[in-house]
Amino acid sequence: SSQIRRCRDYIELHADRELKLAHLAKQVGYSEYYLSRKFKKEMGMSISTYIKLVRVEHSKMMLVSSGIPISQIADSLHFASSSHFSESFREVTGKTPQQYRAENQKF
Repeated sequence: SSQIRRCRDYIELHADRELKLAHLAKQVGYSEYYLSRKFKKEMGMSISTYIKLVRVEHSKMMLVSSGIPISQIADSLHFASSSHFSESFREVTGKTPQQYRAENQKF
């Protein structure tokens, strides 16, 4: 649906901001409950899982295209801590951020 597409677009464009369900629901004109249910039905995953996937994708770009410390990347993408970031990153990619950077760094 167009509302879920708008929600996804907003998340992708604002991955470096704190993203709250209440704010996302307001962006698309849904209640929090309805957005949560509709998003999961259409996307096959929760909003929080989608946000994590988008943030990991953003972090992958940052890891290979910059020398920014991993802790700073974690902080800039609103992960709770560096260890939470590493755990999420490994869950999505099968590698630690350090391994990913070492294998894919462009410079």
